[in-house]
Amino acid sequence: MSSMKSQLEKQTRTYHYELFNMITNEFSGKDFTTDELMEKFFGLKNFTPKEVKKVKDPDAPKRAQSAYFIFCGEKRPDVMDKMKKNSSEGKVDVTAVSKELGEMWRNMSEKDKKPFAKKANKDKERYVKEKEDYEKSKADA
Repeated sequence: MSSMKSQLEKQTRTYHYELFNMITNEFSGKDFTTDELMEKFFGLKNFTPKEVKKVKDPDAPKRAQSAYFIFCGEKRPDVMDKMKKNSSEGKVDVTAVSKELGEMWRNMSEKDKKPFAKKANKDKERYVKEKEDYEKSKADA
């Protein structure tokens, strides 16, 4: 078992050594991109590594909602009920609900949007305060 393992490790090392030598010989002294390298040796075009997703801190405060999101949160159940009644299957298409909410928001006057803007400002103040407290606690730790 150990002889198979050592033989496999030797083959892997040999492969990587040969690959390294091929790359060094081929691209020595030249400017090259990762895409050129990946196409030459692995046949992959347009190779761009995915960015590492930033890990969110679960203790961080939730961001403030915009006036539009607050409006959607309040009006979505009504719009869904209305659409359920109008549909033959009793199901609602989520994109249709979003389109309807967007249309309602666009057709609202500034006067009608004002209460949602006030709620959004309150939520923003909450977020700023919570963020300051969070930053202080993070700095203390």
